[in-house]
Amino acid sequence: MVTVTRPDIQAITPDGRRLALASQEEFRASYGEVRIRVDRALDFLPVLARYDESRMPCDRWFLVDPFSGFAVDELGVNTFQVCSGPLAFRVAGGVQPGRWRLVIELAESRVDIPFEVE
Repeated sequence: MVTVTRPDIQAITPDGRRLALASQEEFRASYGEVRIRVDRALDFLPVLARYDESRMPCDRWFLVDPFSGFAVDELGVNTFQVCSGPLAFRVAGGVQPGRWRLVIELAESRVDIPFEVE
């Protein structure tokens, strides 16, 4: 099992700024503003479970809406579960188009996922 903590997760903007994952308090405070976008993004998540039914769903996540359970500051990840949910970052000046990266620093490795924002 690998433990991922909230500070391990960052977004890197096209101009190289590092953004910390929003706190649960920030996420709940802005939830009314981002709710529709988060709901649309989460509509795609059930597809993950279709590919490997041997994995159990995970009932914990870093950010939860004001009407659901409790957020966690660390998550144990293993090969037998699928954990998913929103990741939100406060972007001063708004989201700019370009190549972004989602980075997760782990004890023995680093996850670096590039993606484009149009």
